[in-house]
This record gives sequence, structure tokens and C-alpha cells, in this order.
Amino acid sequence: MNTERIYIFFVFSFIGWVIELIFRSVYEKRLVNPGFHKGPWLPLYGITGLMIVFVSSLLGQQSLFIRMVFYFILSTAVELAAGVFLELGFDKRYWDYSENRFNIMGYICPLYSCGWVLICLIVEFFLLGRLVELIRAIPEDILFRIDFLLLLVFSADFFISSGIEQGRTKRVVKTLVALINDNRKHGG
Repeated sequence: MNTERIYIFFVFSFIGWVIELIFRSVYEKRLVNPGFHKGPWLPLYGITGLMIVFVSSLLGQQSLFIRMVFYFILSTAVELAAGVFLELGFDKRYWDYSENRFNIMGYICPLYSCGWVLICLIVEFFLLGRLVELIRAIPEDILFRIDFLLLLVFSADFFISSGIEQGRTKRVVKTLVALINDNRKHGG
């Protein structure tokens, strides 16, 4: 059901925010908001949470190795897309793996992709089932209200955090159109 997916997105976005908040704050020895948003969520983790739901439901009967390969490919693609989007759209780089071997443009590298696989497996085997049970215990009408409120706050946060209200939208759209046109010119 869609309300479950929305809730899963926000739960994992929040969990990711907490993980990154702790990791980056310890690393930098000061409190650091790890994300683009002002609120406590990192959509990259929310999207990855939804990807775990997709892979585990679609490939749950497949071997562990097959699921690991899918987790590796999909989480790496999500991380690459998020990194490119944030840097091109908002002139901000939130992570840089340039120092790691075999990185691609500093956005992805095998070491962190393997870390994503580990996170995906932990979630699949230890968290996802319990989370879905918890979500299903919430009455549908209440879950709908919570989801609606979360989407409303998240949208407002994106609007404010992205600087859309400051006219940045035109630059983001121009950048994306230029990328699409450039891809078309080169046979993409």
C-alpha cells in the first residue's frame, strides 16, 4: 500500500539522517547537519529503504548473492544520481570519495557501495519486517494523516532548503535542460 511506502521512505530518511549526523559530527568534532534539508531527513536513505522493499519483495526467493548484486548496483546508482543532482542543481557536494580507489567522479566507489550492501542486508534481515508490522498496526486513517503531514513538511523543507523561493529554480531547470540537450547531441 502507498501509505506504507511513504512511511518507510520517511523512517529510513530519518534513520539515515541520524547515522550521518553522528558519523559526520564525530568526524568533524562539531555538530553537523549532514544533509541538504533543514529537517531531520536524508532522502537518499529513504529511497534506498524503498529499494530494499522492492528488491526483497521481488527477489526474496533468489539467492543472497543475487540480492547483494542488485543492492550493489541499485544503491550505487541512487548515490551517483543524488550526488550529481545535488552538485549540479545546488552547487553543493555532500560527499567526496576522490581519495578512495576506483571512485567515479568522487560520487561513488566500491568501498562505500559495499557498505551500502551491508546496510541493505541488515535492513532486510533485521529491520524491514518489524517496521512493516509496526506500520500495519497503525490504523489506515491515522497513517494517512501522518503521511500527509510528513509530505507537507518535507515539501516545505525542500522549498526553503533549495532556495527555490530565492529564484534558484531557473538555474536548476537551465542546468537540467542543458544536460539533456548535451546528451541528445552526443547520441544519448
